[in-house]
Amino acid sequence: MTPPVVCFCNTNPGWGGGEKWHLEAAIALAHRGRRVLLMAHPAGRLHAEASRLAATLPAHLPGLRVLPLQVGRLTFLNPGAIVRIAHVLHREKVDSLVLGLTSDLKAVGPAARLAGVRQVFYRRGSALPIRNTALNRLLYGRVINGLIVNSQETRRLALVNNAGLIPEERIHLLHNGIDATGFDAALKKASPAYRAGGHTLVIGNAGRLNRQKGQHHLLHMARLLADEGLDFRLVIAGEGERRQELETLARTLGVSGHVVFAGFLADLAPFWKSLDVFVLSSHWEGFGYVLAEAMLAEVPVVSFDVSNIPELVQDGTNGLLVPGPDAAPEGDAAPAAGLARAVMTMAASQGLRCRMGAAGRAHALAKYAQESCMDALESILGSAPR
Repeated sequence: MTPPVVCFCNTNPGWGGGEKWHLEAAIALAHRGRRVLLMAHPAGRLHAEASRLAATLPAHLPGLRVLPLQVGRLTFLNPGAIVRIAHVLHREKVDSLVLGLTSDLKAVGPAARLAGVRQVFYRRGSALPIRNTALNRLLYGRVINGLIVNSQETRRLALVNNAGLIPEERIHLLHNGIDATGFDAALKKASPAYRAGGHTLVIGNAGRLNRQKGQHHLLHMARLLADEGLDFRLVIAGEGERRQELETLARTLGVSGHVVFAGFLADLAPFWKSLDVFVLSSHWEGFGYVLAEAMLAEVPVVSFDVSNIPELVQDGTNGLLVPGPDAAPEGDAAPAAGLARAVMTMAASQGLRCRMGAAGRAHALAKYAQESCMDALESILGSAPR
């Protein structure tokens, strides 16, 4: 009997935690013998990486097919586009569909219903409220079979504007998984790329350079650390629309000599091998892949106490949490003061850093092992109500 097709659809041309999850889930299910289809933006990294990895799958497996798909914010208003997408889903004999973006939900979700796809899920990775609109009530109530969330905070905020948007029993908590074996192998082969020698404390951050990630707080933190006389280097990995703005701010604050803008790093292993402390400056997260990876690398973490972060970071055990920025003005250095104090605490004790790093790794292995998360995903795909 031919196994049913599981389709992952994420048409974001950019790259982030959601795209990483779709790629790793598709590859993991393909390795488990599932027939997998992945629909992605033709110019995006997700499409490129999935195509590359699909070619490496063992020949005896059903495999992974990668198809290009572009979906815009208004595609759901184009009946012709919906019909064309439905034709592809029907032709590919898709049985289960996992959608990654709001635009995918609006356009590909109805197309899936038109094509007769048995079950449709929307994976929501943003810890932000869902608006209580007529369209959302239709999509969540009639189009999808279930909502997959990556944290308790994402679950809570999904229903904050309408407690009846989707029944609780159709919401599935599924943490992002990490391939610990592959991660450890890459880490073992890597050499530190950003060590500064001597007693310099290397502080790291990784993420898109955008307002949500709040990297300006890191630069204000750097100014405070420099004023304290700390010998440190701050490595910021990632690209985004704020890079030039952040580089200008670093010069204005007089911390350019302490800061490395590393750009996008396809391989983060040398980055993790370089760090003494990882600092997350995000105003909110859906999950926080980089926190889990830092923990797996035994790097102690510092973060704002916001959104779902306390689900990953136990303050004083595997990291330190400080008050979030709330409504602080863009140029206000106050939120950074908490980050600076926490980093100074870490800098003062190598023993503390080692204890928190070890506790973080134990937590990551217990909660975010990829095999367990993929077991849970397969259970979800087999449990949706009709």
